[in-house]
Amino acid sequence: AMRYAAHGISLTGDRKDVVDAYVNFINHRKKNTTGSPKSAPADHFRFAQGKPWREIKDIFHHELIKFHGEHEKNSKHLAIKLNMPASTLYSLQDRLKTRGLLESSTSKDTEALDHDLHPYLDRHQDLNWYEVNEIFEREMMHYLYEKYGYNKHRMAKVLKLSYPSIINKTRDLTQIDDHLFPN
Repeated sequence: AMRYAAHGISLTGDRKDVVDAYVNFINHRKKNTTGSPKSAPADHFRFAQGKPWREIKDIFHHELIKFHGEHEKNSKHLAIKLNMPASTLYSLQDRLKTRGLLESSTSKDTEALDHDLHPYLDRHQDLNWYEVNEIFEREMMHYLYEKYGYNKHRMAKVLKLSYPSIINKTRDLTQIDDHLFPN
């Protein structure tokens, strides 16, 4: 079934049931061995349905900066906490302001407040900028694949990404990650 999905064949019916059963088996096994789930519940990612990838990432970056910014006194300390160059953080903040996400008076900021990513970010608070973004991207793509029926063409259209980008993200999903599947 996973080879069919890798070639763009939609997982429906029995094939989707098999994949879902396997995912449930892995999650159940992971809960029994670790005591608590490490992946975010689907409710945290509900905000992403129907949005382009750039907007999803902007909302996540906004929430991430807001989450860590509450504990830091200025942007320089925030950049150090996230282990990223200050110039990258300033550029990101400028981009988010341009798109209306960092100004409290805009409707987009109010909309972003409705996306409860706080528990998700709390679980990953010890990770640096690059690590948390890599995990978020992988978990978000997995969530979106489930929501869009494992159809890469549909995902490319909704997320406003090229089909080769979706293929690359799929390749990333199929590689084992210690964070998602501990030994």
